[in-house]
Amino acid sequence: MRHLEAAAIGLVFAIASAYMVALTARQGAGVSGVGAQRALAWALLNAQSPENVTRLVSIALNGTNYEVHVLNWGEPLEPKLPFCYGAALVNATTNEVKVVAVCAGP
Repeated sequence: MRHLEAAAIGLVFAIASAYMVALTARQGAGVSGVGAQRALAWALLNAQSPENVTRLVSIALNGTNYEVHVLNWGEPLEPKLPFCYGAALVNATTNEVKVVAVCAGP
């Protein structure tokens, strides 16, 4: 009878472990995407110029595995990471458009 009890406990432990691993794997991508989105939003709220946005994004990300792209209008964005959040910044005096994109991945 103890063997059946031990087998049942082992089965429950294996199912719980598999569930926790699957839950962690799914959550990893979402968390990094949310981090990139928040970093870009914080930088946009606090920036005074497009150059300042990229500096603030770098500060907000604090050396994590995110990519920051600064593009001129019309340049193609070719990210290496799956989640990207971007904003177009327009200089009111010169009508120059810059796109700042923050990309993140698991």
